[in-house]
Amino acid sequence: MIYILKKLKPSGLCFLLLSLVMMIIQVRFDLKIPDLMSDMTLSLQNDSSNIKEILRIGGKMMIYTMGSVMIALLSSIFIAKISTGFSADIRKDLFYRTQDFSFAEIKKFSIPSLIVRATNDIVNVETMLVMGILIMFKAPITAIMATGKIRNLNKEWGMPTIITVVVVIVLSIAALLSMYNKSIRLQKMTDDVNMIARENYSGTYTIRAYNYEKYRNDKFRSHNDQLAHTEKVINDIMTVMTNMIMISVSILTVVIYVIGAVIIKKCELEDKIIVFSQMIVFSTYALQIISAIVMFITIFIMLPRAIVSYKRIKEIIDERISILSGRNKIEGIDSIEFRNVDFMYPDGRANALTDLSFKVKKGETLAVIGATGCGKSTLVNLLMRFYDATRGKILINDKDIKEYDIKSFRSNIGYVPQKTFMFGGTVSSNIAYNSDEIDRERLNKVCEAACVDDFVQVLPDGTDSKVEKEGSNYSGGQKQRMSIARALYNSPDLLIFDDSFSALDFKTDKRIRNNIKNYCQNAIKVIVAQRISTVIDADTIIVVDDGKIVGMGNHEELMRNCTNYQQFAYAQISGGEINE
Repeated sequence: MIYILKKLKPSGLCFLLLSLVMMIIQVRFDLKIPDLMSDMTLSLQNDSSNIKEILRIGGKMMIYTMGSVMIALLSSIFIAKISTGFSADIRKDLFYRTQDFSFAEIKKFSIPSLIVRATNDIVNVETMLVMGILIMFKAPITAIMATGKIRNLNKEWGMPTIITVVVVIVLSIAALLSMYNKSIRLQKMTDDVNMIARENYSGTYTIRAYNYEKYRNDKFRSHNDQLAHTEKVINDIMTVMTNMIMISVSILTVVIYVIGAVIIKKCELEDKIIVFSQMIVFSTYALQIISAIVMFITIFIMLPRAIVSYKRIKEIIDERISILSGRNKIEGIDSIEFRNVDFMYPDGRANALTDLSFKVKKGETLAVIGATGCGKSTLVNLLMRFYDATRGKILINDKDIKEYDIKSFRSNIGYVPQKTFMFGGTVSSNIAYNSDEIDRERLNKVCEAACVDDFVQVLPDGTDSKVEKEGSNYSGGQKQRMSIARALYNSPDLLIFDDSFSALDFKTDKRIRNNIKNYCQNAIKVIVAQRISTVIDADTIIVVDDGKIVGMGNHEELMRNCTNYQQFAYAQISGGEINE
């Protein structure tokens, strides 16, 4: 609650105080109506009473009722402003926090879980905040004031009311205890269902190609049934508790009227109407007390899910960032050096990279080649500082990479990931991404260098042609070329290509590499590949096997003294790749 209050803006705190004051006024108005009902009942026993007196009392009742409704409406508006402002701020904090996450934190929580926390969990907390302000403050005020109203009435009605209150509290606590652990499991199950659904949607082509539908459907059905069963159990507990409370309240009403009937029977004629009036007032106040307690306890029944959601949100906010930014700005990148670098993934049991040492200078091209899963992309992740080395140092301009401001460092890099990603927009907005204004001359140059103009020129709108979400209206090779153009656009000092030519034919691959060599002559180029033809012209080629460097040199040197490289070369020469 303290965290929530800290997140409220000054305007939110003002709305909260106004809401509390208005709730007190509303409760006073609500509790005034039973008194007026009593006055009207008593006025009927007087022979001198007239229609004007009854209308006067009825008018007051109408005024108090309308006043209560208007105040409730205003309170709801204020509380809605508080809750929506709070949820917007929390959602913003979560988004900004996750933008600072390294791959280690993202992997720890998983993307489906982060999405659920930023949507469903925030909705749960927001709902609890609205209900909490409305009920947690209003219910105690109502119960206290109503108790003060009936404390001087007939004591014989007090004991049944106390017993009913105790029964309601016991039922609610029992429901709360039985629902708490189930609510915790419910959020985890929601994450699992979301993850499976995302896998099904993302892997539609693979699932259909292998007739995998039945297995995936069964898996989704199993998790979904578990989620539905848990939700059903929670709803059943709430339904049973609600009905038991309603039965208890109905029994209390009957008991009050039975006791009232006995008392009225014993009274003198002139006292009967007074006792009857007191009975009506007492039963009304008793029901308001019970209702206030039920509402108050309902909050605690909703509380487990909100607490779980709140804790899940706080986990993200409080998560320690493993990749901390340095303070030094970097003007340019002149050299890169790996010095005895080891790396093990956070949940790994063995090193993914072991004792890597190499250096590359401005204008040089470093190629990394090796079999699938040997650690090539892991090397790139360390160079991009998505992870930090477990042992050893990565030096940029002869300084530890950790000393540099991350944003400043990455602004000097052009990165083409293994899996290309296009944003919804246009070709030009994707290539000039993160630029305030598009430089058309530069855009045309990088499109030519990356051979994007080969297909863009035939499009009706050229570089302003639409790109659907994730580039679904373009082929893999077209998206790869646009991704390469994006890396070239800002003329970076370091270009990293993580297996970025795999979707290109050999001729286009060679054209783009030659264009890049001419376009970025002074940049350091790091090329990760499996094809010999892609790395054959590199100044230095590193051969990686099982996370270790097993060969280093240019093509001719490795062909003489590196068995692993020779195996790659001979296998691909037979396929005609190098000749191309």
